[in-house]
Amino acid sequence: MLHSYFVEINSLRHQTTSVHQEFKIGYFSPFEGALMRKQVYAFSKKYPNIKFKITEESIEHLISDVSLGILDMAYILDYGSQEFLTKNLTSKTVFQSTMVIGVSKLNPLSQNNTFPIKALKDKPMLYYSPEKTNYLKHAFLATLPEAYQNIPVARVSTIEQMQTLVTANQANAYYPDGLIQLGSNTESEISYLPLQGNENSQKFKIQSIYPKQSKKCNLINQFLG
Repeated sequence: MLHSYFVEINSLRHQTTSVHQEFKIGYFSPFEGALMRKQVYAFSKKYPNIKFKITEESIEHLISDVSLGILDMAYILDYGSQEFLTKNLTSKTVFQSTMVIGVSKLNPLSQNNTFPIKALKDKPMLYYSPEKTNYLKHAFLATLPEAYQNIPVARVSTIEQMQTLVTANQANAYYPDGLIQLGSNTESEISYLPLQGNENSQKFKIQSIYPKQSKKCNLINQFLG
């Protein structure tokens, strides 16, 4: 909350001297953030007078802020359900792939082509979120057979913490395949494996969401291409 407050104060101070149009975007994690960064770069080359304000929040917080008009647009990870999307929002898929399990290369399982589902009980399973949320935990557990829906799943508040625990072989974690390469530099210490026999249920989409009646719809459509 303090971070968001200071970002807003600095933005308001800048507005007194800036003639740039402001475009407020939220994202969920460094993985979606890397995708966003590529789009921001491409857009800024064409429209250098657009000033971007960027915020990292939980999925629920992003949807709330877009609905209230605090953000113009946000990137959210849709992991099998769009239950949080409200009727006044438009969504557009900008990326899709499958979730994979990150395993330390200290773990013999890292040499496999897939992650055995029975190994989910061997170590805690981690996921990243900058704020307290159970969305990804419940979404992941819902994809598993009933016998595995009580495995320990925990949130960590920094990517560095999650990557370090996985690298040290103290935990496993789940990641969005295809975005890992954009947002992580730990390929030498971690293997990313699809969940054995469960690949179809691990599909995800990165959705851009924005109000249907937004005054910046033209700008958003140009940004998304």
